[in-house]
Amino acid sequence: MNSFINHLLELKKSNIYGRMLFVCLLLNIVVILSSESRFLFDDPLLGPKIGGFITSIFHLIVFLYYILLVRLLGYSRLYVNSMLIFFVVGVFIILYISNPFLDTITDDNKPLVYGLSHASTILLNTFVASIILKDIFRSDETHSDHIWGAIVVYVLLITVFADIYEIISLYTPDFLGGSYEMGWPNYTQIIMFSINAASGMDSLFPNARPLLLKFANLQNIISNLYLIVILGRLLSHPLKLSSDSD
Repeated sequence: MNSFINHLLELKKSNIYGRMLFVCLLLNIVVILSSESRFLFDDPLLGPKIGGFITSIFHLIVFLYYILLVRLLGYSRLYVNSMLIFFVVGVFIILYISNPFLDTITDDNKPLVYGLSHASTILLNTFVASIILKDIFRSDETHSDHIWGAIVVYVLLITVFADIYEIISLYTPDFLGGSYEMGWPNYTQIIMFSINAASGMDSLFPNARPLLLKFANLQNIISNLYLIVILGRLLSHPLKLSSDSD
């Protein structure tokens, strides 16, 4: 166990970013499969329940890499310890409160509980994205880990917008233009919508509420502007394949 922990602590930024992206890729594959539950399992709820639980575990793994990244970038123990507490609370929420196989929350309380959970995720992902961007822009050189980090931020943008959509949908019936059960059945569809909006392709949910479609246009603009800015930053500085100073 100690050797495993020491191995994690010795990871470089590029290793952490690469593993985060790999887990996020697996997460999105699970989400895509879960969103087609009726086709795969002939049951609209079984897929999201299974996929939701697996996705929750992937979220915890990504969160663990967040903690390692904050520690590696030299942030104070206050930040690291605060995120460790957040991690423990997240484990409790995912395994008990938000567990799709347990019915521990009444329908009246679900919007509040889920809303607070997604709001916390927005704050966390925004914080992590900001420290990655700060690390990228503070250097006069471009290292390979900067490129990996830029991709991570793009994925985080998709997640942040998905959480914003989910909070609004908790209080807006038929937000996607269809009826999905509150929780993972709805959230898997929301993530698919966010991925679709970031890509700029024709919407997979043409009957969605006009407010959601307008947010999707805003997300597409922000995603494109981010790509322009980050490409300008990466291309305007010389590339070094490794960062020995890290």
